[in-house]
Amino acid sequence: MHRSLFLFYILHYDLASLFAGKIHTVLFRPYSKCRDWYDLLWYLTSAPRIEPNLEMLDNALAQSGWTGPKPTPENWKGFLKSAAEAMDEKRVQDDVRRLLEDPAEADLLTRSGFLSLLG
Repeated sequence: MHRSLFLFYILHYDLASLFAGKIHTVLFRPYSKCRDWYDLLWYLTSAPRIEPNLEMLDNALAQSGWTGPKPTPENWKGFLKSAAEAMDEKRVQDDVRRLLEDPAEADLLTRSGFLSLLG
């Protein structure tokens, strides 16, 4: 019997880093994509509360040409509030319905809902 040994490297991210990546995507995607907003809803309503990896978010924003302020614990939610205000709510809801076991959950993806979660 011949045994083989395989070594491989696994790169993974913690939830705070994944959240930072999702924030970056929401801020820089040129259109409202349902999956981004659905994922964002998950991060904002998770328990225990997840805070984004601000160093990773800052690096991603800088690489994309961000000219706004550096993300801090006090201001990152404001970035998302601006994105939520510009979100194409109907497109997001219509697009995500087909992906959900319960299509009524799409009604949770509202501008006012995100603004409320972001305080």
